[in-house]
Amino acid sequence: MSEQQKTLERTFHGFGAEIYDLWWPEGSVGGDESFYKELLKRQGGNSLEVGCGTGRILIPFLKENLEIDGLDYANDMLNICRDILKQYNLSADLYQGPMQNFNLSKKYNSIYVPFHSFMIVSERSEALQALKCFFNHLKQKGQLIISLFVPKYQSLSLNTEDQDKWRYCKEVNLEDGKKIIISDNVRNFHLEQVKRVRYC
Repeated sequence: MSEQQKTLERTFHGFGAEIYDLWWPEGSVGGDESFYKELLKRQGGNSLEVGCGTGRILIPFLKENLEIDGLDYANDMLNICRDILKQYNLSADLYQGPMQNFNLSKKYNSIYVPFHSFMIVSERSEALQALKCFFNHLKQKGQLIISLFVPKYQSLSLNTEDQDKWRYCKEVNLEDGKKIIISDNVRNFHLEQVKRVRYC
């Protein structure tokens, strides 16, 4: 894993697994759950979710008796996912590791990488290595589903200035009366084709 990749992953996961579900609760990402569910049911068999995080998609699928395993780089995310699985008396094999270098004993009918997670891998060589890992873990005639972010030109022209600017994103009221305010800072690096996002 390159130093750039390590920095990006530290930045992303530094956002905090404990508030990730407040930022992206179930059903908050444009109905992507129904999209993946339809494809998985049509294919049948077992599936691996790469970048499963705290289980935003994985857990609802398990509730519908789909056979899903999960892989994620962040162990703190996986620990939350394990706790939620226990709450619902569900079970799934969860694996910790980077998508560009994992070796499991299973092969899958479907592998899916939701919510643009594949784009966290910024180095071309590592992206190719991840694709090889996916291929090696697919059964014959298995399917690979990858969600990609295609930015508009207008968004690429923003956030290029040298000074860091933070923008208000979301406010969450907790049951105990406390409030969480989430802000982000976005910088686009055109030559490197990298988007850096920081949260606080």
